Amino acid sequence: MIFKKVEHGIIEDVDAILNETLFDAKRREDNFLVVEGKDDITVLENYFSLHNSNLYIRVISANSEVDDENDVAGKRNALTKYSQLKEENRKAICLLDRDWDFLIDNREEDQHVYYYDFFELENYLFEDSVFKKYLTHVFEVYEDFEIGEVFREVLEYEKAAISLYKAKLIKEHHTKTNSLTDVEWELFKSLGKLNHDAIMNRNYGNLKNLHPFDKINAFITDKLNEIDWDYEKLDLKLCEHNIYLDYFDSQEALYAFKYFVKGKDGPRNMGYILSKLSQKNSKCRFISSSNQASLRTLFLEWIPHYSLNFRQLVVSILNAFEEMKEAS
Repeated sequence: MIFKKVEHGIIEDVDAILNETLFDAKRREDNFLVVEGKDDITVLENYFSLHNSNLYIRVISANSEVDDENDVAGKRNALTKYSQLKEENRKAICLLDRDWDFLIDNREEDQHVYYYDFFELENYLFEDSVFKKYLTHVFEVYEDFEIGEVFREVLEYEKAAISLYKAKLIKEHHTKTNSLTDVEWELFKSLGKLNHDAIMNRNYGNLKNLHPFDKINAFITDKLNEIDWDYEKLDLKLCEHNIYLDYFDSQEALYAFKYFVKGKDGPRNMGYILSKLSQKNSKCRFISSSNQASLRTLFLEWIPHYSLNFRQLVVSILNAFEEMKEAS
């Protein structure tokens, strides 16, 4: 694999790339892979250092900046750059985070727009083969500790967290359909910015004496009451938008971490669970410092080396480039 990063400087601009290739027939045959940000490039660079190919690929970062209203700026930029290259008949493929696109029917139908397998790049942390590496890295176990306790605790957390995921999904759907009133939008927008640990760490009002997991549902209930909603209405709204509640009923531990949790929040949320588990069980110990560095290790080592899903995705992209070459 001949891999070239196209990140910073004038060449990152697609107009500059098109000008560069305008009078050079050989350069017009380059393969362009457009991604959302620098972390994508880091993982791909490390992956390609392990797996060789004869293809020459130029990877362009959209250099994403997060929008205050919704986290789609990087995706918009990537799709814009991809479209520019495609309009000029360049061999281009775009690789995007899933985010909520598959649930709110906002998926790009272009055959050369690919999506990560999970919510974001970082969510490969919760693929089985990668998660085992992560646990070994951040969680020491002693004597006859039963690792199943971790997955039972994770599943309990995920069940408790579903109400906030549903609220976040209502917020995301509104950005597409404008289906909420102004008052409703303000509430769901505020919920969309919350992380679960911010709720579980609250120790005042009616949350004070509750189990941390129970605080989530109690908090969401109070917030919904402010706009005369309840959980039944929340579910009805999701059904009205053709968002099937079955998506939230999985009994598979790590399912929510794969498909609903914002990637960069994953280690912090998982750290909360493992920390609480180690506090009540002397047969295990959570290593906070290792957890804080886990995303870097994820990008440099765990995804490139151990993710089977990521490898299959990249192979699919390489095959698509080969098909474009044969068709040209």
